[in-house]
Amino acid sequence: MEEERQDMKAHKAYCDMLDFVANAQQKIPKRCPCGSITKEFVDEEDTYDYLPGKIYFICKDYQNDGLHFRQPWVMGVQQEVERLKERVHEHENLLRECQALKFVGCYEMALREQRSGQNDNDVMKAALDIFHSDQNMKFNLEHAWRELRHDVKWCSTYLEKDNAKEKRKPVDSVDGQRAVPEPEEGLRLLARGRKLEKKKNWQS
Repeated sequence: MEEERQDMKAHKAYCDMLDFVANAQQKIPKRCPCGSITKEFVDEEDTYDYLPGKIYFICKDYQNDGLHFRQPWVMGVQQEVERLKERVHEHENLLRECQALKFVGCYEMALREQRSGQNDNDVMKAALDIFHSDQNMKFNLEHAWRELRHDVKWCSTYLEKDNAKEKRKPVDSVDGQRAVPEPEEGLRLLARGRKLEKKKNWQS
């Protein structure tokens, strides 16, 4: 019974090592599954692109038994470059998102400091100045901000603030009571939701 258990453990360790070698073909590891370090090796007898000498990433104690790491240099470097490009692209997207979030804070600050007589362009310019002074860089997504800020999906964020700043005009009284103006059609559509409005129109 004990011998079977030891055989099973040895078999599992062997399978894990084979799996490690298979996964190692997808990158350039620093160590081989056997524990030895990997090195660059030039095989003078092998050819690549009609030139003698093919470079390999290979285990220091390499034996041709399928348990040691051996990969052509060109394949390994190409895969590493592709993986590096993917990581750089992910980090660039993350930086863009952080940049947009930081600009939202700058725009909020510019709104709080807005003086009478200043319009949206003045607030935008003040927000850009605040962002530039804080981050030491120019905000590159200004065009997207201007397009999406007044979109139905996003304008609910600033709806309450914009309404609070508007001066209310006097409304004619009806039957001795002040009449409450009806909200605009676009705001009603925003309050109900686009899907609900479409469903209502579809059923009628």
